[in-house]
Amino acid sequence: MKKILISIALLIISIALLIIYRFLNSKQRNYALLFDGVDDYVMVTRNNTVNQIGSGDFTFSAMVYALESEQVTHPQILSNRTSKGAGFLFGFHGRWGGSKNKIPYVQLDNINWVQPQNAPNLLNGQWHHFVARKQGDKLTYFADGKLVASFTTSRIGNSNIASKQA
Repeated sequence: MKKILISIALLIISIALLIIYRFLNSKQRNYALLFDGVDDYVMVTRNNTVNQIGSGDFTFSAMVYALESEQVTHPQILSNRTSKGAGFLFGFHGRWGGSKNKIPYVQLDNINWVQPQNAPNLLNGQWHHFVARKQGDKLTYFADGKLVASFTTSRIGNSNIASKQA
């Protein structure tokens, strides 16, 4: 009985070592980006796919953990802008229109889509899920699964910056 238990234990240890070896020597790696909140960004240079984000239907989603007092006036989560006015921004607008905190917003082709009244404070040192979705001429925001604002308009511009680059 002792020999069987020792054999089973050795088999389990061997399997565990094999799994660890395969994991450590795997050619496929998964990576994550960790931002400390000080001048962090990722630059993707002249990529047509990135340039066209926002020109059709889209859904932007981000988990946000930040303090408003530590942010610039208009902190951005995602943008394809190379100059003022062309492209899109996804982030937070500075306090405006009577808001008590920075406001979740999207800017498409220099048009701000923002709802300052009753905007949730997503920069309060807790994790929040922020989603902006565009379908046709409708732009909708969600914070922590709750509808924040919805806009329907024909003024949603072309945010494809590929045609605006030299």
